[in-house]
Amino acid sequence: MIYIQNIFSKIFLNNETKVLSGLSFFIVSLISFHFIFYFNFYNFSGDWILNESKIVTLQISPKKEEKRVPSEISKNIIFNIQKSDLVSTIKVFNEDEIKKDLGLDTLHSYSRIGIPLIIQASLKNMNSKLEHPSIIEILDGRKFNIHYHIDDLYEIKGFVEKVKVFIFLFGMIITFLYIFLLTYLIKITLISNYKFLEIIQVMGADSRKISINVSFIVLKRFFPGTLIAVFFSSLVSTIIVNLFKIPLNEKSYYFFNDFFSNLLPLLVFLLILLMLLFGYLVCYLYYFLEKRFFA
Repeated sequence: MIYIQNIFSKIFLNNETKVLSGLSFFIVSLISFHFIFYFNFYNFSGDWILNESKIVTLQISPKKEEKRVPSEISKNIIFNIQKSDLVSTIKVFNEDEIKKDLGLDTLHSYSRIGIPLIIQASLKNMNSKLEHPSIIEILDGRKFNIHYHIDDLYEIKGFVEKVKVFIFLFGMIITFLYIFLLTYLIKITLISNYKFLEIIQVMGADSRKISINVSFIVLKRFFPGTLIAVFFSSLVSTIIVNLFKIPLNEKSYYFFNDFFSNLLPLLVFLLILLMLLFGYLVCYLYYFLEKRFFA
């Protein structure tokens, strides 16, 4: 087996090693960049939708004779929300933030326009609801509106899922084109070495041995470029994300965390891809040799 493998190594794709390494580097880099983008976008969009689904905004308007909600009322409402077991965090918008959001930056202090009290709470469970009765009792007749952000996310979730499917399908197209190119290259190599294969078969090498050896040699020729492409794409994507402050992975705060969070899943993905590719090459070559070549 080892003797036959050495013979194949000297004959098959020996002169094209550098070309194959360069080709594998280019194509695997494309696949790796695509996978990193898909992996990070999948995590980021999922985390963002989950966190946004838990947010609820409470807006309280002052009475007609009031410009602001009284401080005592505000404190009671905030305390009432904070002590709830359903709430994890709470944010109270200050007056400047509210004016900016409403486009009232130039509002005069003597203006009669009332500034509402806006409180944003993050629930522990997206299906939870704030307790209305206790809030109504404290408000003493003031108008209020409770807005659950999950109600706005149905269309966004559908759009995000479509984007995920598009990215996944586009990556699969690149992968299939890579496999098609590799298959075509092997087919040409087999045809150009017909006499050699005929001699090897006479020496006792069956189609199974030939298929396994050729598949192993092909992966061996592609492996250096593939390995370099994995580290290159992971490093470049990490630099781009940190350079432009792109919040793809909010769980990583340091450069090396981002690098390894991209590298490790990418290595697992490519390992699985290479195993599947090896199985495909063995099956294809066996079929080609049995049905087309030696028939």
